[in-house]
Amino acid sequence: MSVDMKTKYGGKIIVDILEDIQSAVGSRARDIVNYCGLTVRSTISFRDGNWPTIFAKYGEVMWLKVKDKFEIRGGRQEHVLQGFVINTMQRLLRAWKIRLHAKYLRYKTDKDRLSHPPNNVAPEDWVHLVRHFGSPEFQLT
Repeated sequence: MSVDMKTKYGGKIIVDILEDIQSAVGSRARDIVNYCGLTVRSTISFRDGNWPTIFAKYGEVMWLKVKDKFEIRGGRQEHVLQGFVINTMQRLLRAWKIRLHAKYLRYKTDKDRLSHPPNNVAPEDWVHLVRHFGSPEFQLT
């Protein structure tokens, strides 16, 4: 069942977060992590650059989307949830970019790469990523 269905009537999904290791645990852990990923994928643009720039532009909006659907068990402080959400979004963005780079590497030419865009990336973002992955700056990293 999707997060939207679970929170359809205004309720929030209660999650358990281990503060010392910044990890969600229990039966709702997958819900919050998946929702963080969906929020990142449906909000950001790769054309905005690296995580600090993306977070400066979209961070508050993304945080509020997740905060609207989830709360931490036991009335613990909201900053624990916010820290978990931000770290999770950053990690998921990095993993998504790694998967997109792997797709980039499957093709020999930019023409082939551009003719096989990923389904979950805006066309203009894919053009940007193809240029980025092929740039000398990226090749050095």
